[in-house]
Amino acid sequence: MSAWTLRLLLPALTLIAGSACAGEAPPRAAMLEAHGDVVHDRKTDLTWQRCSHGQRWDGTARCTGEVLRLTFDEAKALEADGWRVPTLDELKSIVVKGRKPTIDSALFPDTPPAYFWATGDRDTSLSWYVYFDNGIANHYFPPRTNRDSVRLVRSGRWRGLVACCVVAASQPSAGQPAAPLPVPDGSARFIARADIVTDRLTGLSWQRCSVGQRWQADLGCVGIAKKVWFAEARQLESAGWRLPVLAELQMLYGADLASIRDTTAFPDAPDTGYWALGDREEAAVWGVSCDESRADSCYRGDARAVRLVARTPAGGLRTK
Repeated sequence: MSAWTLRLLLPALTLIAGSACAGEAPPRAAMLEAHGDVVHDRKTDLTWQRCSHGQRWDGTARCTGEVLRLTFDEAKALEADGWRVPTLDELKSIVVKGRKPTIDSALFPDTPPAYFWATGDRDTSLSWYVYFDNGIANHYFPPRTNRDSVRLVRSGRWRGLVACCVVAASQPSAGQPAAPLPVPDGSARFIARADIVTDRLTGLSWQRCSVGQRWQADLGCVGIAKKVWFAEARQLESAGWRLPVLAELQMLYGADLASIRDTTAFPDAPDTGYWALGDREEAAVWGVSCDESRADSCYRGDARAVRLVARTPAGGLRTK
């Protein structure tokens, strides 16, 4: 058995809800659990209404009735009891590329291949949408008077949903993991221990998950990565944890700066820019994967993800 296979099979089994079971890491689809008229996503810890607004769950396998199309303000007026219009990143998390409509129709039946409203990730008063004909999210603000479909969401579990037994090593949310980068002695470069990853080549410790996510051994990085303005990103620095400089952040990425090199050490990274500091001038603002997947200067008012870094002390990994 290869060392790479062993990395996928570890860590140790996890016992949940008083029952033990064994198996491989759940694929993305297995993390979505239908419970009557709602679907809980264990990966993002979001609960979705199974039917588009205007439809009703028939108790078996269909959403009946007409999908209502509302203006953005009408959609926002539906928010109550924790149910709300999803953010753009939240709505993108249930897109399934290669299908039409681009969603799991067994979990979300009778979904039209139409535009669905979303809010801004940083400013929920802004209007966005995802087109479930091709899964594309818009990158401009559509008129709030457009009439589009709505699927409401809420954070956390709903109606007493109980987790079943899940035992697995964490793995990337999609695609095959890249081979771990070697260090000069031929061993793996990144050493992951729970929610912290040590880079043996640079001596840096990285938070394994983006800010807004949390590490869970059986699922990887759970939740939606938080996007913040640059000033807010600087306020997250504490106890030795800081924003990386551009050169440090780039070392986590492939040559195209579009994807994390080691997706086992750093699973579930969002497809968005990350804040970093300029190499020579700390006042400079930089990001990775900004504007067409390249390192570039970024506007300080952009909302981008954050992954903090710290220098690894001689005694071992830093703790948060």
